[in-house]
Amino acid sequence: MATLALEKNKITEPYIGTLEQWGVTIVDPNQIPADQPIVRTLIVDPMPLTSQASVQRNLLNTLAANPKDITIVPDILALDVEVDNETAAISGDKTQIQWVQSRLNQGHYDSVIALGGSFDHVDYDRIEGLNILTDIFDSAARNAGGTFGVCLSSMIALHHFHGVEKRVNGEKIIGVFDNKIVSETTNRVALA
Repeated sequence: MATLALEKNKITEPYIGTLEQWGVTIVDPNQIPADQPIVRTLIVDPMPLTSQASVQRNLLNTLAANPKDITIVPDILALDVEVDNETAAISGDKTQIQWVQSRLNQGHYDSVIALGGSFDHVDYDRIEGLNILTDIFDSAARNAGGTFGVCLSSMIALHHFHGVEKRVNGEKIIGVFDNKIVSETTNRVALA
């Protein structure tokens, strides 16, 4: 099982105890031996701050289930999102965003995991601060092993990099589906 190197701070404090109860080994990132293999991961969480702790805790528990004897060193960029029926606004601590961008640009991270958000009904052009995510995606594409997008973040990345448009269905569908390319010239994909 992997070890998580987590600094105790206001973001991680709410769930370190729970992770330890689940059997996850937590170490101080400043105490990692130099010869210990590590994977540096940035976790970007564009959810309203009130709902982030449980999602992040479950993701960290999943990462720790890695059967390899490695230490995963996650940094968490907690963004806040305000949503209404037609618009959304992504924001965050400007100093922390700049710090993360600097580390991305220096090639500090091996991977980036961008989580979903609760504003999938909002058109991309009505999301204020969307550039925070797309700038991270661009930096990760250049300087990290890439970005693993979850839910809404994957849709935003597909739109940003490939022009894939979002289509809101009458009801939410969740799962893995067969699909086919409808048009190579417009990057349209349909469920098969």
